[in-house]
Amino acid sequence: MAQTEAQKNAFSDWMLDLLKDPQNKTTIETAKPGVTFDTAGNVTLLTGKLTAQTGKEGKIVSLQEQLKTANADANTAMNDRYKSSSDAADAVVGHVGKTHPLATLIRNKRDSMDHASPTPPTP
Repeated sequence: MAQTEAQKNAFSDWMLDLLKDPQNKTTIETAKPGVTFDTAGNVTLLTGKLTAQTGKEGKIVSLQEQLKTANADANTAMNDRYKSSSDAADAVVGHVGKTHPLATLIRNKRDSMDHASPTPPTP
């Protein structure tokens, strides 16, 4: 079974803490006399990987915020466009009269749009 992101992060944090612990460092160094184990090098490596991941996570958060802003801007532009289109429709109806075939066409289109399937929300 594949590990979740949270499990991977928890294990990586735990391993870094294990290697930083002075008692564990001594245990590792004395486990095989005469055979060196680069505990400090592994701590440096894992700390660097943590820093790199933190930077990447920060980038994701920044991009998510940019996406939210872009969606809000796009929705504002869409609403503005719709209002202008609606104002133009009202102006045409006002100009040709409510009983004109063009006014009826506009009214029928608006009515049909009110009953159209809703679009799914933007995440």
